[in-house]
Amino acid sequence: MPALKVLLAEDDFLLQALASAVLQQEGFEVIQAMDGGQALALFNQERPDLVLTDYDMPVMNGLELIRAIRAKGLHTYVPLVMFTGGGKAGLLQESLEAGAIEFITKPFEPDELRCRVNAIADLVSLHRGLAEAKARDDEELSIAKHVLGRLLEPGIKGMPPSFCMETLPTRRINGDACTWKQGLPDVHYGLICDATGHGLTAGISTIPVVEAFLTMAGRNIPLESIYRETNQKLRRMLPTGRFVCLGLVRLDTVNGQLSILNAGMPDTYLWRRKDGSIREFTSRSLPAGVMVSAGPVPVEEVEVQVGDRVFFYSDGLLELWDSEEEIQRLLRAGADLTVEAHRDFIRAAILQKVGDAAEQLDDVTWCLWEVPEPSLSLPTSSDPSTEAAQDLDTGLVLSTEIHPVLHSLGDLIPDLMTFVAHNHLGSGDTATLALLITEALTNALDHGVLGLDSKLKDSGFEAYEAEKRIRMAALKEGRIRIELQMWHTPLTRRIQEVKVAVEDSGEGFPWRAWLEGHSAGNRPSGRGLSLIQALTQDLEFNASGSRLSFRFRCS
Repeated sequence: MPALKVLLAEDDFLLQALASAVLQQEGFEVIQAMDGGQALALFNQERPDLVLTDYDMPVMNGLELIRAIRAKGLHTYVPLVMFTGGGKAGLLQESLEAGAIEFITKPFEPDELRCRVNAIADLVSLHRGLAEAKARDDEELSIAKHVLGRLLEPGIKGMPPSFCMETLPTRRINGDACTWKQGLPDVHYGLICDATGHGLTAGISTIPVVEAFLTMAGRNIPLESIYRETNQKLRRMLPTGRFVCLGLVRLDTVNGQLSILNAGMPDTYLWRRKDGSIREFTSRSLPAGVMVSAGPVPVEEVEVQVGDRVFFYSDGLLELWDSEEEIQRLLRAGADLTVEAHRDFIRAAILQKVGDAAEQLDDVTWCLWEVPEPSLSLPTSSDPSTEAAQDLDTGLVLSTEIHPVLHSLGDLIPDLMTFVAHNHLGSGDTATLALLITEALTNALDHGVLGLDSKLKDSGFEAYEAEKRIRMAALKEGRIRIELQMWHTPLTRRIQEVKVAVEDSGEGFPWRAWLEGHSAGNRPSGRGLSLIQALTQDLEFNASGSRLSFRFRCS
């Protein structure tokens, strides 16, 4: 460490020479001034680490010098020490109030000066070390904030207009993050997470959670699979006792389905426009990074309609309001406004609470989603085309068979689409084809293998899902087979058309009744099939309804 620089302001030549010699023997670099004005000029020029000043000096006395230095608003610790003969009443109090930290009475013994200045120099070194450590911490935190910001920014900027997700951060990282990702067309994923602790550890803990979410949500992976992967990743990376609370949201606007996975976060709320009621989704799973092997992961699924609103947030909001009941009142108070005005209302209320608090101790993250209209419209009548693929080369044929209990459809479909995309299928077509295949496989599972009746949805979506879980738990046998046949252009080798065939081992789907209702202009159950008919050609069923096929023309 370089020698500390001491500014010595003393108009007595002999005392200045004595003090300078003692300080130089101790290894200090000494800058000498004969009056207060010269001392202030040298302070501005040399930026010393310690100032020793006599009180009674020409031009500017020691008290005025101390006040002038303190008025600069120093960003580093510079101790100011007063030499005095002790003749002026009240000088001690005035000097301390001005900013001096120590007095040395003249005349002084060299050993006394040596000991007193060395003790003060130790304080300077301690403060300097703390400042350097803080600078390193701040740099590391800024890097973590930068990396996390780069991960979150695309999702926050790309959200639909009816979605709002934001964090009001403290000066340091506290481990909060939120972002959005689209899976299939009209399928929206949301993440909000809060890592334990504060500072760099919390920020680093958040980064792998966001990475896993963005990667898996983009592939339309189920919420429970995202949670399991995140849990295992954090178990491998974090020390014992560190974990991340998270809330995962999946909103399928085509089928009107909301899925919530709450792992250690405050309650999530669904406000229904139809009757103004609020549905609560409490935490039903441990935070990610706690369990060695995650068992059953509860995911709550409910039916939603356009205009319903979902509100989820971190515990930083609970530190501003006294109870969850007050937060519900905040949600209700703005529910009659447009979603944009509701967003501004919540933001203003939060900023007011933060302004009233003595200190914001935790990040405040909140998210408000209004269920939008799906972008993919369903037709009122079918318009199939029987035009066959012309001037195309037959490409590859991909066929696989699965057991629904052993192989999750949600995990299978992303792998299928990754394979197809690598064979020259555009990203937009890949997403649409993934949606169509998802609907076809779900139809085969629900109505073919499990034998579910869509009329169960008349009693509510939750009743339908509850019956589905019961039948899945009891399922022993059942197969679903999917075949993809692809045609390429001769020159570019890009996929131009895909034929999809899905067959199940069940008794079949009553497609005739569905088709009659659709042709009559009704909107019966089976919106997934309506979507397939809207976006494809040559939708066909076999006689029993256990097999359906269609052609998808790429853009």
